Order: sequence, then structure tokens, then C-alpha cells
Amino acid sequence: MLAVSPLLTRTDGIINTSVANFGLIPYGHSIVGSPYFDSENAEGCMAFSLSTFPKAADSPVVLVRRGGCSFVQKVRNVEHAGGKMAIVVDEKDNESMDSIIMVDDGTGNGVKIPSVMVNEKQGEKLINWYEAGNDETRKRTQVVCTFDIVSTPSLTSVGQT
Repeated sequence: MLAVSPLLTRTDGIINTSVANFGLIPYGHSIVGSPYFDSENAEGCMAFSLSTFPKAADSPVVLVRRGGCSFVQKVRNVEHAGGKMAIVVDEKDNESMDSIIMVDDGTGNGVKIPSVMVNEKQGEKLINWYEAGNDETRKRTQVVCTFDIVSTPSLTSVGQT
């Protein structure tokens, strides 16, 4: 379950997700972090530098768009730069996250961060919010991803602190 501020999504703040079948998925736990998006590496296919994420970003949760390279490459690039989790934004809005699987391309062994996919509509709302915001607002906003054992992971946000 991914939760974000209802102001960001114009919904109840819950976004359904699809979890990757690689990486260490912390079932029974939640991940809290600061959202981050790099428009110059929107698909996450290029390596992020270790200084990519703003110093103010506590435990960056990195948004990347689907396409251009494998899911594993995107998530590994996020991990190598210090990201805590990757959120992949689908390229189609009408796909049910229940029917999408972010598959391992055979090189996912050793990935230690989790990743989830959100549909295009919800993901683009998050990206647009990030791009329209300022550093202070971004620094005070947290994303929470809960990995329940009995349900599909979803994203939530505690909003601004």
C-alpha cells in the first residue's frame, strides 16, 4: 500500500501498487522516505551520482518512469545512489496494478531495496507535484509504503511534517 497526501492525488491518499519480484521486500513493515524525481534521468536508466539526491532528502524514495531499460537496472541505479525505494510509474493508465508484475531480468540477484509500480495517472500526479514544489515543501513531505503480508502493497503519505 502506498499512501500519499490526498492533496497530491485528489483521492483518499491510497495508491494501489504492484511489487517487483526482485529486491528485498520488507513484508510486514513500512518504508518512509522523501519523494524525489530527476527529470534529466526520468526513466532511471542512467546511473545517478551519489550526490543526485538533495542533502535534505531523508531516505529518498525515487520516482522513475517505465521504459528505456529493465526494471532491475532502474532499481539498481536508485540503490547505488543511496535511494531507499524505487517507484516506477507505468506508461498506461488503464492497466490494473493487480495484473502487472515487475519481473527480474535475470540480474536482480543482490538488489537490496524494494520497488513498486503505480499507474500512469497516479504516478504523473506525484511527478507533477514534485516538479511544481519547492525544496522546503519537498523536504517536509514523506511517502509511506506499507508491505502487508496479506494484501498487495500500496503507497500512503503522512503529508507535510
